[in-house]
Amino acid sequence: MPKKKAAQTTKQSNASNKSTKTDKSTKKTVKKQDKATTKSLENSTNKTTEKNNKTTSKEQKKQTRNWATILVLILIFNLGVLFYAIHTNIMLQEQYAQLAKQVVSDKKEEVSNAYENMNKSNPLAKTSWRLIELGDKQLEKNQLVSLNFENNVAFSGFNSCNNYSGTYALNGEKIEFGEVAETMMACIPENMALAQEFNKALENTKSYMIQDGYLTLYDNDGNKTAVFIAFDDKTLSGTSWEVTAINNGNSGVVSTASDTYVSLMFKDDGTVKGSAGCNDYSGSYTYDPENLTIEIGPLASTKKYCATPENMMAQEQNFLMALQKAKTYKIQIGKLELRDENGSLQIAAKLALE
Repeated sequence: MPKKKAAQTTKQSNASNKSTKTDKSTKKTVKKQDKATTKSLENSTNKTTEKNNKTTSKEQKKQTRNWATILVLILIFNLGVLFYAIHTNIMLQEQYAQLAKQVVSDKKEEVSNAYENMNKSNPLAKTSWRLIELGDKQLEKNQLVSLNFENNVAFSGFNSCNNYSGTYALNGEKIEFGEVAETMMACIPENMALAQEFNKALENTKSYMIQDGYLTLYDNDGNKTAVFIAFDDKTLSGTSWEVTAINNGNSGVVSTASDTYVSLMFKDDGTVKGSAGCNDYSGSYTYDPENLTIEIGPLASTKKYCATPENMMAQEQNFLMALQKAKTYKIQIGKLELRDENGSLQIAAKLALE
């Protein structure tokens, strides 16, 4: 009995050992399988990750290309908008410039037409007059009072003592002279009194009439305040002048010496004559009243020598030279200007009434 049990125990022990070995083998196998599975899973995961990474990279590149394309399109669009805006702005500026020119042209034409119409309705504009009667008194020949209507609103002139200016308003045959501003020269009592009377006459004037080359001013009761005769600003023949300034030949114009008298007379027969200060002179002249051009000379003069006043002979020589250089003339408000072909003043003179 004991031997059988021992044998059985031995068998059981062997079986147990075999089982243990089997378990170990199984564990080893399981471990190997686990390792293989883990490695396989890792490989698979790595492959999947790499694949996903590649896919992500491709998508990112694709997205980058898409964004780049979008940005390029946006840039092209903005450039197109900018170009269109610049082109439109240039076109608008050209249109505005043309419109502005047209507006200015239209405005100039409108003003010109309005001014022309005003001139047509204002017979006084751009006319010059010489006073011959003040109230009921006739003026002396050596008394010069002038009235010049420069345009539709301004007037000026010489009141026998001072230059004056002001504004006026016209309404049909009604006229109102504004306040007169004048220079402050001192004159002989007779001329100063005449100037005051004339200024008062303008102040009292309320209406006017132009007839047969005469301008008559009236007060509120219809009484004459002044009578003028038209100044002819084109005709030279038959006029006499006292020279007040002479070109000295050095691009300067100087007043005549205070104690000298230089005269200029344009005769109807085409001759010019007068006193050069010391000697008398004479010659021929022609003029064109439409273009206001003139030719004077040749001139001849007497041969006297004047020692006084000082520089008398130099002034006389300058006068005769300046007179023959004259190419154009201008008459305005009893004053005469002779200029050369370059427009330089050669002779200035005032109307001689003696």
